[in-house]
Amino acid sequence: MFCALMLCSCTEPLKEYDFKDFGITKGWHDNVSANLSLDIKEGMAPGKIYICAQILNNGKLAAVDSLPVFIAFISPDSKKYFDTVNLPLNVTQVEGVYRKSGRLIEIQWPYMNNINVNIPGRWKIILRHLSKDNSVYDNIIGIGVSYK
Repeated sequence: MFCALMLCSCTEPLKEYDFKDFGITKGWHDNVSANLSLDIKEGMAPGKIYICAQILNNGKLAAVDSLPVFIAFISPDSKKYFDTVNLPLNVTQVEGVYRKSGRLIEIQWPYMNNINVNIPGRWKIILRHLSKDNSVYDNIIGIGVSYK
């Protein structure tokens, strides 16, 4: 019985979110991809995928409306799906979407609704910014994904 308890306590929990911290002094540079992952369990109810970011509010983003981002999804059976999105920065302070605390802004963008994933297992997600102007992305100090 002791071995069974040890085995149960060592199994990795499901990852329903993942986050890449770039650091407050570095930001998200063009040569850095956010390599993330999510676990999809068989029989999970349809859910939503969110992209979230922590942004340092120091005025550099004032002239920018959105952040273009490339997304790659790699399924547990190695199928690849690609997309690009523009993450809007002019969101209003709505509970659960936008939160500001001092110089730190946290935004959670809904990416896809009502997703019924029929391939269970660990999905890899790669996020890479598409801007040629790195100074804008210096303020992105972390980016992530979640499945709810």
